Amino acid sequence: MGLLSRYNKWDYIRIFLSIVISVVGTVYSCQYFGDAIFWFEGLLVLSLIKSDVRERPKVIKHKLMFLIISDILFALFTLLFTQYFMSFIGLAGHDSVSGIGILYPMLINPASLLYRQRYLVELTSLAAVYCFLRACRIPQHISACITPAPFFLLSLINYFVFAFRGHEMLEADIYNVRTALSVASSYCFPVVRPLLCLGAPYLLFIFACTNFKQDRASEANKKWIASIVYGSISILFIFIFIMSISQLVKERLRPQEWGDSGTNLYGTLMNFSLSAATMHVAVPEDYSVCKLDSMIQNAGVDMNDNGSADEASNIIVIMSESYMQTKDLAPQLGVDEDITPFWNSLNENALHGYALSSVVGGGTANSEFELLTGITMAYMPAGVIPYRQYICHDMYSLPRALKNLGYYTEIMHPYIASGWNRPQVYPCLGFDKMMFIDDFEYSDSDLTRDFVSDECAYRNLISEIESAPEGQKTFTMLITMQNHGGYAENYTNFPITDYVDAGDLSSQSSEDANMLNTYFSLIHRSDAALQELIQYLQNQDEKYTLLIYGDHQPGLPEINDYVDNRFQIPYIIWTNYDMDDSLTEQYSTGEPPLTSICYLPVDLMRAAGIKLPAYYQVISSIRDEIPALNNSMCYVRGGENPIDLYGDTQPMTDSDRQALLLYHYIQYNLLFDSNTGDFKDHLLKVVNAT
Repeated sequence: MGLLSRYNKWDYIRIFLSIVISVVGTVYSCQYFGDAIFWFEGLLVLSLIKSDVRERPKVIKHKLMFLIISDILFALFTLLFTQYFMSFIGLAGHDSVSGIGILYPMLINPASLLYRQRYLVELTSLAAVYCFLRACRIPQHISACITPAPFFLLSLINYFVFAFRGHEMLEADIYNVRTALSVASSYCFPVVRPLLCLGAPYLLFIFACTNFKQDRASEANKKWIASIVYGSISILFIFIFIMSISQLVKERLRPQEWGDSGTNLYGTLMNFSLSAATMHVAVPEDYSVCKLDSMIQNAGVDMNDNGSADEASNIIVIMSESYMQTKDLAPQLGVDEDITPFWNSLNENALHGYALSSVVGGGTANSEFELLTGITMAYMPAGVIPYRQYICHDMYSLPRALKNLGYYTEIMHPYIASGWNRPQVYPCLGFDKMMFIDDFEYSDSDLTRDFVSDECAYRNLISEIESAPEGQKTFTMLITMQNHGGYAENYTNFPITDYVDAGDLSSQSSEDANMLNTYFSLIHRSDAALQELIQYLQNQDEKYTLLIYGDHQPGLPEINDYVDNRFQIPYIIWTNYDMDDSLTEQYSTGEPPLTSICYLPVDLMRAAGIKLPAYYQVISSIRDEIPALNNSMCYVRGGENPIDLYGDTQPMTDSDRQALLLYHYIQYNLLFDSNTGDFKDHLLKVVNAT
């Protein structure tokens, strides 16, 4: 294709770097996908061959044909290279593909990917970028070098999101960048895999492409025609890309939002594109305000019933960061000691249960949203954070329902105010007062790692409830931070107990053992702080009802082999007085019940002695049919196994489907529909009154 040129000083430096990178990349590839060796060795060979056809028009007789062929070759080379290494960084070292050893069969076998459209999505988008650069009259070798950059950036971000959150990068994560950056200092960023899976091959690729020097004279004539042609081809590829994603959405294909299944099944690009396409909230099937009102009437609920709280207690809700039940997990890890002895021994006037969360390892705001609004995360776009995207006006909520019954409402969070848009959301939900880290009383000795300890947070909580006017009922919610992720780093202000030995782990990794020991040590300290809080409340003359629940399980992928359901979090409802017998009987039938975070206010208010307002009567009626659900699954009454909300619903009865449809209608009506009916009008009266 060209003439060999002599080497200069830079060429020798480049050759040396290419050899080193190729050797390191080859060794690294042997650990994961052996076929990457061919890429590293092939790129090395191409980086050694220096080809220059500039100012040699006689060598190439058919310049136009040479230009077309070389463009096709450059484009194919770039597309195959980018596609391979996007998958390489997304899957290298993952348990889901361990033992496979070769990545190419996964890339070309539809049975393992499930959807052939992945190739169309990836290749058309890559080709569109390359042709756009050519339309801008950028030379072939430079266009080839630039084309992978945006796709590699997406793959790199996806890698870090997966490393810290355990799920794929989704479009909704863009809205949460500020929150992610605020806690980034708590994490140790891995650099080896990004360098070896993306940086090393990309540098070799650039060396190989820039070795080919194009004859500019071959493009000199009629540049505007070439730009039009390349631009038209780019637009065509973009159109095919958009139509492909649209068709997948019509087929109800949802992005994978947990684990590495997005990269494994669809590829990073297609999974991210699906998440962007599904951000649009579709109108539920046969939805109308009139039909919603009719379904509410059929449920036998009088929307004029605001409930009552004449003899009700004060209410405290604690959302405990990353809290999970370890009594079943610990023995599997060789731990005989009870890590949370007080939690497990608290029986008097205490209701123990499990709830389905819609998030794991992060996304705290969604667990907060479900409890405070009673709205389920089911049917919402994958990865969305309602606090960020949907709550921008006053709306009905648990705080507003309680304010309407005479409660003073306050929310406390010992962290920076900017997280999850909380300062804008809390007033919309009806809180009278909100406190963030600058409002807390604490010193350096009150920090556990870099976060305010639970003990200190509870001390501030007690101070707030003691400052309430005498006779004023209070609803106080506290979102803790002590157990937040970032378990790899050791801190001088936090001694770690060695609960787990690396030899007892399937990974047999000392780093994994250290992170587990850090997490177990944290929740053990949380357990001691909870004991002190409850001892304080037991000694109070005023009545208190306490709900404490975990927002999600921790982002510790090494426990995946030991936990059956990563979406289950524990909760306790406790009172410092004798609880209603009908409620305790409901919880005394064998195993702790499984419910959902969005249902917890129903039992909380019942325990507090509150007659349920109409809205929560409706939620309770839905719970009678669908006792537990989150954003991807549900359990039906009497059913033992979860049902995929977006898959086969044959195990459901008509009443099950009607209950889910009603919940879907409520969600759409309150968050997205500007139209009002009897149901929403009643709730707006409460909102306006509070």
